[in-house]
Amino acid sequence: MPRTIYQNPKIEIDEETFTHGTIQRVRVVRLRGTLVWMTTTVQRDTSVPSYTMCHQGRISQDLRIPDTDGGHIMALSLGGVDIRENIVPMYSGFNRHGAWREKEREILAYLSDHSGDFRMCVEVQYQNASGGGDPRIPGAFRVWVEDFFGKAKIKPQILTMMKDQAVQMVLNTGSVHLVTQAQLVIDGGWTLEQELVIGQSNPRLPGLGVARPYAVLDYLDFHQMITTTAFGNGRSFTPQQRENILLVNRMRHNGWLVSDDTSENSKPLALYGDAGAEIDHIVPEAQSGCNAYSNARVVSSLLNKAKGTKHL
Repeated sequence: MPRTIYQNPKIEIDEETFTHGTIQRVRVVRLRGTLVWMTTTVQRDTSVPSYTMCHQGRISQDLRIPDTDGGHIMALSLGGVDIRENIVPMYSGFNRHGAWREKEREILAYLSDHSGDFRMCVEVQYQNASGGGDPRIPGAFRVWVEDFFGKAKIKPQILTMMKDQAVQMVLNTGSVHLVTQAQLVIDGGWTLEQELVIGQSNPRLPGLGVARPYAVLDYLDFHQMITTTAFGNGRSFTPQQRENILLVNRMRHNGWLVSDDTSENSKPLALYGDAGAEIDHIVPEAQSGCNAYSNARVVSSLLNKAKGTKHL
């Protein structure tokens, strides 16, 4: 059932009805939207639900599907808008860091290099319920960019969306040896506080009776065996710190990522999704917790969100 939504910019959609859990719903199967080169960061309204999650003819909607975000079919950075017809459940890794994000960057780069009017076109293929899939969640997207004469400027590409899975990494033996030797120093009683200059502001760290699983990285940092990091209270961990912490975590678990919280460390973590590995401040950042490695632990995204700003 084609229809046009007159927003800014204009979006045209084709939609179809389907049934899930005895409730009739509507989902977008094709979208064409006028691309806009955005020079400012656009904030999304997280209260807008995914279209497929809404119950047709009712005010109610489903709860969030585990491991998914409300992903925009046409990104806000490309001129998309916060309307439910433009939002579908997307697996977190695919939406934020994977093939979908890469395609958005490709389109943004094209817009920055070319003048004229263009449309983003997306055909949405949903999971097959008869095969055990969830018909509310897309399985693949066919994406291209065309001019207003219908000529393709970025050729059609099918992007298959897969759920985030735990992956085992093959480790570098030299890195493992370096961390193993440094850990012996930590086990001998070394602490970050011993390295601080007298008069330097004290970092907010967990007490010495609390586990500091990545203190070994502070030792390597202060002895310039890895890229050094400026640390301070109330700061976030840098992307390089995150990479180092996850690598040390994998070294301790035969290449797998495993939560440092005993309530959930029975199975490996993925990189993204509810079971995705996140770096948690043991003393919360909101309570001026330091971004030193000694204040870090790996937990799942779900546990990190549940913890909030509570001090362990």
